[in-house]
Amino acid sequence: MEETLQYLIVFACGAYIGYKVNELLMAHIFRKMLDDAGITTNQLNQFSDHWKAKLGQEEDDSVTLEIVEVKIEKVNDQLFAFHVGSDEFIAQGRTKEDLLAAIEKRMTNVKLVISPEHGADFVK
Repeated sequence: MEETLQYLIVFACGAYIGYKVNELLMAHIFRKMLDDAGITTNQLNQFSDHWKAKLGQEEDDSVTLEIVEVKIEKVNDQLFAFHVGSDEFIAQGRTKEDLLAAIEKRMTNVKLVISPEHGADFVK
């Protein structure tokens, strides 16, 4: 029994040390890649801060957004948005800005996916 416990302790210590060595190795490789590309840590932090602010994301990216496939149709001078699977009406607008604002009012915390065959060109 005592020998088994020793094996478990040695195994746990070995796994932990291996994990830490791998972590250090990956950090070293990443730093080397940045150096080879001529990117400083300051530049990387500025880039990260810029896009966090621009995208409105915080440090915690644990929120998973629901993906909603949308189809856009243009009839006369109106744009209409529908769910791809059910053809359920979502919103309408005269311009792409109006349509996107109407969709945003109706649906929050979702990621819209509009493929080219479903009218992505109407909102580009």
